[in-house]
Amino acid sequence: MIKPGYVLSILIFAFGCGQINTADRKITNDSSTTTHLKTVPDHAEESFDQFFKKFDTDSVFQHSRIEFPLKYESLDDEGDPNTISYISKSDLPHIGLNKLKEPKMMHTKKITDSSKIEMKFVIEDTGYEKKLVFEKKGEKWFLFAVSDLSD
Repeated sequence: MIKPGYVLSILIFAFGCGQINTADRKITNDSSTTTHLKTVPDHAEESFDQFFKKFDTDSVFQHSRIEFPLKYESLDDEGDPNTISYISKSDLPHIGLNKLKEPKMMHTKKITDSSKIEMKFVIEDTGYEKKLVFEKKGEKWFLFAVSDLSD
């Protein structure tokens, strides 16, 4: 005799292997509540804002979306580009940008074209300024360079 749990497992597997579409799916459970799920195919284009939110909060995701070695540029005392170095994956900790609690922290986003975005983080009246350059590679965003523009 075939056990009901075995048949249920096969049915779940069979329906789970179907083609993914972007239509809303409605799921009803035993308590008669309905949940709407939007399925998104793996090849969907990633918005920068979705990417950046996850990039800032998930250290594993962040390391997977940095082009290593990461180019790091700093300025000399006169404000001219001085030192360019490259940071390896093992030398770079998680960069928590939105976790900075400085009340005067501001950031701007400059879209240079559809595949390149520059973000600047500035703390007023301190001389602190960092620029991060993100570029789209295929359908995904990556951090390509960091510039320390601080005084």
